[in-house]
Amino acid sequence: MNDTSEIHSEHPLFRELRNGLLWHCTSPEEYLQIQTCGFIKPNRNPVGTYGKQPSACQALDGVPLFDFTTESETRVLDTHHKWQQFLGCARPLTVILGLNRSRLLGRIVSYPELRDTTSSLKCSGPIPWVEVCHCGEIPISAIDCYLLVCAANYCRFKKLETLDEADLDPAIIGCAEEATTRSGELSDVQKINQLPEFKAQMEQIRRQVEKMRRQTK
Repeated sequence: MNDTSEIHSEHPLFRELRNGLLWHCTSPEEYLQIQTCGFIKPNRNPVGTYGKQPSACQALDGVPLFDFTTESETRVLDTHHKWQQFLGCARPLTVILGLNRSRLLGRIVSYPELRDTTSSLKCSGPIPWVEVCHCGEIPISAIDCYLLVCAANYCRFKKLETLDEADLDPAIIGCAEEATTRSGELSDVQKINQLPEFKAQMEQIRRQVEKMRRQTK
């Protein structure tokens, strides 16, 4: 974790996240699937996304969300080492969906109720004070806004009111360039662009974008 992705009280992304919405982090590929089916669905995989045990929200057959507004700034930042990595969980680009509470159809289980409800279950514990769970599917009509966040630099993000495939392509490539620039190999972006390995990486990303488009047709 470097200084560009180390969350603190004055970080521009953190200020944006404390705006009253609930947030769901996903990848561009998963977002296109969400867009196609019309819902954010619970992860029903028997194992956890980030570990062997299912998460607390998986145990409740719900959708994991982040609430960065309800608790005090101090409480939220006290556990930043446990949640900040999720803001860059998909590389090179993470899509973060901002959800309006009033348009959510299921019950929201907040912390510490989420902790207490799942404490006797075989699952990993929720992230204190910020992790909440929405029981059941979430319709895409609940989405108020979208944040496109570069995993290599949280200061580089874009807020959108609508999001489609045409927005994802340049954002993915731009964040891949950001990641390569910050790799420390070269500081000059134009020189980096000429590296064979960089060109190969860009071609791979373009193929991934094209694959995403075919899957949604």
